[in-house]
Amino acid sequence: MNSSTQARLTLVEPASGNAIAELPLTSPAEVQAAVTRASKAQPHWASMPCSERAKIIHKWRNSLISNGEALARALSRENGKPIHEAWFHELVPLCGALTWVAEEAPQLLAERSVSLRWMKQYKCNITARARGQCAIIAPYNFPVLIPFADAAAALAAGCSVIVKPSELTPLIALTVAKLAHEAGLDSALLQVLPGGPETACALLDADVDEVTFTGSLDHGREVARHCAERLIPCTLELGGKASLVVFEDADVESAATATVFGALANSGQSCIAVERVIVHRRLRRALVESVVQRVKALRQGNPLHAEVDLGALTAPASMNRLKLQVDDAIAQGARLLCGGHPLATPGQYFAPTVLDECTPTMRVVCEESFGPIIPIVSVESTGEAIDVANSGASELAAYLFGRDETRLRALAPNLRAGHVLLNDVLWSYVCPEIPFGGQHQSGFGVVHGREGLLSHTRPVHLGTTRLKLPDMLGIAFPYSEKARSFLQRTLRLVTR
Repeated sequence: MNSSTQARLTLVEPASGNAIAELPLTSPAEVQAAVTRASKAQPHWASMPCSERAKIIHKWRNSLISNGEALARALSRENGKPIHEAWFHELVPLCGALTWVAEEAPQLLAERSVSLRWMKQYKCNITARARGQCAIIAPYNFPVLIPFADAAAALAAGCSVIVKPSELTPLIALTVAKLAHEAGLDSALLQVLPGGPETACALLDADVDEVTFTGSLDHGREVARHCAERLIPCTLELGGKASLVVFEDADVESAATATVFGALANSGQSCIAVERVIVHRRLRRALVESVVQRVKALRQGNPLHAEVDLGALTAPASMNRLKLQVDDAIAQGARLLCGGHPLATPGQYFAPTVLDECTPTMRVVCEESFGPIIPIVSVESTGEAIDVANSGASELAAYLFGRDETRLRALAPNLRAGHVLLNDVLWSYVCPEIPFGGQHQSGFGVVHGREGLLSHTRPVHLGTTRLKLPDMLGIAFPYSEKARSFLQRTLRLVTR
């Protein structure tokens, strides 16, 4: 199929609603061809010393820094986020992730010896062997940081990588990959395939060796089914409903500041965003007033035209979903204190919203919003707060606020979350040293950290015999009662 007849993907600028580009969708045949190219290039890449792979990743990072402002503006235009967030929430953390991977991978992936407790006659070495072809299916909310931090780890481990970006944000992914190629990475080792669900399904059905998926619960289940049929590993990050719990001894102003930033950064389009605030009734009024005051001071608009705090929502479908959640909450008795509606301007803007007097059964409290809404629930006790935090959508993250850190540490294990922060919000994901993953239906497996790096490898054991034991010890044929008796006497000696 030539480009003139191939199905096309029209990209729209969220801040204005204007079309900005058109790309051909990657066909299933093209997906398979990309995987074939990757499989041919990957063995040589894996055979290189990890230190040599790390040098190319370093050069890629340097290129990202050199092109930072252009990348930030392109990211903002395609995704809708403020320029500030493009820099601080994506480009800077990605450069940090590439630096960490390049510097730590040679040591973390090095062959290691294992000392055996009993069988001292054997020598064992464990090598981390690259899995092969890594497929990354990425979301639209962090279209630079999420796929390419994961890609850097897979590349450092010796894998080839094929990224299927969100159909809403493929341009920036293509640009970042091109910079990697210009830094010396074989283009077959990092490929970006624009497309929608059909492209993703074709990639899952192709001959890849592992899958890393970030997205919704329903789509995550589909990915898991595909991988189960092919018996290949997958890492799933499926979001959740992160709670910020404000106990009766918390500093109200600190909790309010964290609430607004945690809920509204990236317009709430984050898997670890504060999606509900659970506050002790004694602090409720003071917290609500402080939150509303801060929200009303935020600037919202086109990030390419002015310095703003909130940009546009990336996905058009978000607008209706958020309005339905707000209307449902109001119908059930919640008080709308600000926002609650799309802006009457071109572009995909939803006014930052605060809802007070919410209850745990409201959709806005128990279903993921993925938008700029702050629902506030008041509780009477610590136990009730924990119960609400663990209700509804499974959690990837949770945040506890109070002056007694010892108490917070004791309560943290009771939360159904993969990440718990005390008196702060959001920073888990941007630290490449920390393994990042959720619990229950928020997914399984981790990215980042030593664990995330090693997930792109298979441990392979190489064993050698240093000392051949006498036949009388009875390990090999022929078996005998005499050998067993000798073994039993030896075991009794070591247990005295």
